[in-house]
Amino acid sequence: MRLTTDYGIPVEVEHLEVADVIIGDIAVERKTMSGFINDIKTKRIFEQAYNMSRNFKKNHSIIVIISDNLLAPKYYPMVYGAIARIWCSFSIPTIVVPNMDAYLRLLASIYANKLGKKYRRIVPMRKIETVRDMQIAMLCAIRGINEKRAVKMLEKWRTIKNIVNCTIEQLTSIKGISVEMAKRIYDVFNSEFQT
Repeated sequence: MRLTTDYGIPVEVEHLEVADVIIGDIAVERKTMSGFINDIKTKRIFEQAYNMSRNFKKNHSIIVIISDNLLAPKYYPMVYGAIARIWCSFSIPTIVVPNMDAYLRLLASIYANKLGKKYRRIVPMRKIETVRDMQIAMLCAIRGINEKRAVKMLEKWRTIKNIVNCTIEQLTSIKGISVEMAKRIYDVFNSEFQT
């Protein structure tokens, strides 16, 4: 992760219901310009802004658009209108940056300037698009399982079904999985649902 290697910021990978990155209590939704335009057309961006406003305190959300090329003038009214609507309706600012490096610098700046040393984590999560991503996200939903451990488990047992059928002793064979964590994993897969 470049945030760790280039900026020295500790990173945890988790599945997030709302936003792509959380820095302390600040939510960041990342979009490409073409993705932003598509989300305006489908109204998805307004649903996302609504969910961000409901799940995070006022002035604790931001939308960042990565635009590698110039915006065609025919999209000005749509894009600027959506940015204004998101700001006026949900109090969520939108920032346009030129590339991924600028986006990472912005995240590092938010971390350093807004939060300082009070918070010790930043949580990015790429969009879940493949079966592999879904498998990793399922395992990362269990407290204590990060992406690295999830991948080790999937490499060893190949499927979620095989992991579900593991004993506590088998689970502890993965480096970094203690008996306590193995019991937690086992309980997640083998306990009855509590209503």
